[in-house]
Amino acid sequence: MESQTENPKEVLSKQEVIYFLLVTASTIGSILIGFRLYSKIFPDSEKYLLLVDWFQGQIPTSELVAPWSYRPLTSLLASLIPIDPVLSFLIINSILLLVFNYILYLICREFDLSRFTSFLVVSVYTISHPSIAYGVAVLVEAGAMLSIALLVYVLLKEYDRKYTLLLLVIGVCFRETVIVMALAYLLYTRDWKTSIPLFVVSGSVYLVNRLIFNPGVSEDGFVWAFHLNNFLLTGTNTLIMFQRAFLFIIPFIVIALIVLRKRTDERKIVQNWLLTTGVPLLGIMLFGLFFAAFTSRFIWPLYISFIPLVGIGIESFLEFFRGIIPGLKPKSDELQTVSEE
Repeated sequence: MESQTENPKEVLSKQEVIYFLLVTASTIGSILIGFRLYSKIFPDSEKYLLLVDWFQGQIPTSELVAPWSYRPLTSLLASLIPIDPVLSFLIINSILLLVFNYILYLICREFDLSRFTSFLVVSVYTISHPSIAYGVAVLVEAGAMLSIALLVYVLLKEYDRKYTLLLLVIGVCFRETVIVMALAYLLYTRDWKTSIPLFVVSGSVYLVNRLIFNPGVSEDGFVWAFHLNNFLLTGTNTLIMFQRAFLFIIPFIVIALIVLRKRTDERKIVQNWLLTTGVPLLGIMLFGLFFAAFTSRFIWPLYISFIPLVGIGIESFLEFFRGIIPGLKPKSDELQTVSEE
């Protein structure tokens, strides 16, 4: 499972465009289902809509509610569209979710997954509960997920650190939990000297947001206080959230774990990847379990860590059927009818 060695022309090939269109279609389907089933306003949504009103000059800062007011970017973007705020959130989050899925596809390709398998991974992710329930709702999850995915992609491509810094600044303005990606950078590079500024700058941006959007009204007791309610009072709901989040991906993860037992080199790559991204993103899930009202959106970031496992699981699943069904195509990128230069 080596990193891709494609040249820029291959990335923009006609075949790649076809798969991007397929990802677009899959995402639109997810958006329509999500809007149909989860277009209701969540409890957090009202706080984000207050931010839209604030950006449009309709309410004073004192009417904002912390800590939701510390996540201004999605509301700022929504406030720029002169229509109903709920609809503007739908438009902004739909765009963010679409770009997020494009980046997921590119991350899959970095793990040497075929175009078809990469498309299937994205498709499985788009029909998952977190994507459908929280992707286009009046929440900030879509922007946070896009920021995390972009930061992962920049790490994989080993772009200059300034891009990581810029994406961290933007990501923290979507949601403060994106700051954990500074830890992912440290685990990936093993370089404290270049990592410390990322923690300092992203942490400073969050503090600035707290100063600017501090309303003097807070529900910090609900959000930040350590508790065991998700186990003691709402344990059944917590279990349901785990079931919903892992329903479509756990079979492929299990298949991958079985297959990787005989693939030592690939297993080491996956283990390193899970350490680099899984540990920081697991922190978001643990935060949801012990400090917030837990839902599957706190598990959603872990999907990015599971990309190689889900991809290997899907490819192994396809290989199994190729072996038992006569005439089925050998392993290769499907849609080969489009020629590449």
